[in-house]
Order: sequence, then structure tokens, then C-alpha cells
Amino acid sequence: MSKAVMVCLILFYTWIALAKSGSPPDAMVENGTHVESTTLGTHCFLESEWNWIDKAKLRLNSWTNPLKWKIFPQTQEELNCRLYELSGFPYDSNLERWDKKDKAVFQETQWLIKQKANTNARDEYSQTIFFTLSSTNASVFPVIDLFLSADADVHAQTSDLDTPFHNISRYTYNPDVLRAFITAGGDPLIENLKGETPTDIIYEREKDESHPALQEMTQILDEYGKDVE
Repeated sequence: MSKAVMVCLILFYTWIALAKSGSPPDAMVENGTHVESTTLGTHCFLESEWNWIDKAKLRLNSWTNPLKWKIFPQTQEELNCRLYELSGFPYDSNLERWDKKDKAVFQETQWLIKQKANTNARDEYSQTIFFTLSSTNASVFPVIDLFLSADADVHAQTSDLDTPFHNISRYTYNPDVLRAFITAGGDPLIENLKGETPTDIIYEREKDESHPALQEMTQILDEYGKDVE
């Protein structure tokens, strides 16, 4: 066996050992305390913005999936960045139609949140990761619920004073998502810069679309109003 081959094998097995060590790198810990970054790097971007090179990187990444190899991101920023990237993944809103990719992305999202990726980290437009998710996957209850269980801020405002609650009011057709937001302490009467509330948006949609799910959502808001009174 040549020296070059031996060196390659040593490096390969060293990499495997490190990958399977199961411990996050020291860069994520300061004085024994987990450090949470609240911003996203400028290199973070959503899957919808990926070009063919980025898609090739995704395929490469699937070979070193954290769930299989326990490859830990090197910094808190990378954890946040990866969570941001996956928040733009377009899940099928019908869970029965989830394919391998839907399930794999959801599992990796669970893993990232378990590693303390910050659901409220903000991008350069002051939008949180949860804000992005709430527009892309407003009707996908398991994903929304996962973020809410990780203390995602339903009222984190953008420069327009929009919140994730405004987003799901615009895009969701899932009453369970609305209930989850209210249960998490969401205020259906919070206003954005235009003076719009999540309640206003849902009632306006129901008037325009007459969708059964939207009708149920207005009933939920009616009940919420009675409870508040």
C-alpha cells in the first residue's frame, strides 16, 4: 500500500471518528454556557434562491447528514443559517403526501432545534427565521408547532411591524395553526404599520374566498373575542 493511500485512509477514519463523537464543538459554548446568536450571516439564503451549484451542495450535504453522521455545524451562526435555509423548504401541506425529502428536512429541522438553533435569529431585513417559515409553510401544522415549542416569537416584528401571526393569517388554510398561535400567546389584534391585525386579514380573506377552513378560522376568532370580553 502506498504512503499516499495510507495517509488518505488515516484522514478518512479520523474524520469519521470526529463526526461520530457526538459532541458539539467548543465554538458553540462560552464558559460552559450555550451562546445564542441572534443574527444570520449574509451567506444564508433560502432554497428557493439556490442555483444549480447550491443544489449540488445540498446533494453532497445529504451524504453527511447530521442524522446519519452527526456532523455538527462549527458555530452557532451555522446552526441558525441552516435552520433558515430549511425554513424556506416548501413542504406539502398534506402530510399524507410527504415524501422522503419532506420527512428528511423535518427531521433535520428537529435536530437543529434540539442543538439550540435560534428560531428568532434575524436576517438582514430584520425578519426572523420563524417569520420566513410562517409565510412559506403557513398551513403545515407539525412544522409550525415544532417552532412554537422552541419558543419562536409569534409577535417578532419587522420594520413594517408585520409579525409571524400576520403571515399565517395571510397564507394558512389550517385552523389548527391558528389555534396553535393563540395557545402560544399570540394576539390576533396586534397591528402592523398599516393598522392591519391578523383578525382583519382572516375576515377579509373569508369574505373574498368563502373557503370552509377560513370560515372555521373566523369562528375560532369569534370565540377568542368572547373569551377576551
